[in-house]
Amino acid sequence: MEYRTVSGVAGPLVILEKVKGPKYQEIVNIRLGDGSTRRGQVLEVDGEKAVVQVFEGTSGIDNKFTTVQFTGEAGLGEVNPSKLDPS
Repeated sequence: MEYRTVSGVAGPLVILEKVKGPKYQEIVNIRLGDGSTRRGQVLEVDGEKAVVQVFEGTSGIDNKFTTVQFTGEAGLGEVNPSKLDPS
């Protein structure tokens, strides 16, 4: 199932709302309005809200044309904490 529910972008993170059953460390596929794709990993889940770290950067991700698909695949290893602080 694809979601078009991006509610925010902050540095390498994308916040998604109204998603069903996201899992911690799940891999996601992100399709931008121009057709390009990126991958990311779920860092935090709170009910129907998920915070995703985008591996290739968030430039061009918006709440109008971007779609996100949860793959059901678990990520490999831990997320690099240095990627969380854009400073």
